[in-house]
Amino acid sequence: MSNPAEQIEKEPIKLVFEYSPESEENRVRETLDPKEVSWFKENNYFVKLPGNLYLDEATTRDLSEVLAMIPEEFDETTFDQEREKIELVWRKKSGILEKGLASLNLVPDDKYKIILTRYGVVGSYEVKASPKEIILNIQSGKRHLSEETICHEIIHLCIEEWVLKYKISHQAKEHIVDLIMKEIFSEEQLQNIDPNLARKIDQIFETNKTNIEEVVKQVGIMEDKS
Repeated sequence: MSNPAEQIEKEPIKLVFEYSPESEENRVRETLDPKEVSWFKENNYFVKLPGNLYLDEATTRDLSEVLAMIPEEFDETTFDQEREKIELVWRKKSGILEKGLASLNLVPDDKYKIILTRYGVVGSYEVKASPKEIILNIQSGKRHLSEETICHEIIHLCIEEWVLKYKISHQAKEHIVDLIMKEIFSEEQLQNIDPNLARKIDQIFETNKTNIEEVVKQVGIMEDKS
């Protein structure tokens, strides 16, 4: 006879949502910070901005002019609908994610803050916040499902300590996260990176995937030698 306690379904990772004109203003300010702008350009990232402005165009305008567009574009109903969509599928998605992470000896936090936005890149994260934050762009296109982006960013947060410790490149970091996503959700597509770098990381991952810190460490050593 099975233990009744074993039949109790585990609660999913808790998501606490935030969205407001004020959080949108913070997102645009952060996106247009000169250091961020340089980083986006160096890494070929496309960002969404108020008024559908291109990054180069937005940086030539006064910041107050760009921020003034936010209240006109903010529609709380749109954010409510996106939150409800995520909540509808999250229990199942969270279960698959946690099981997959456990198979790789990774442990997510019990709770994350999800800041929904219409601006910036598809997804990003803030490791120093409490709870840790995931910033999710809800107008990033059909290729990216919101719940998949959340899973992607949770994996980033799971390995960020090692990424910083072993000082691996942005491309390498993204490829490791993509490989973990592919391991858990077999349909996940890999982002395009240098084929030679990808092949080397793939080999390291296959050999060490139950010890992701070792994967990151070996990638760091490999990049130092390159």
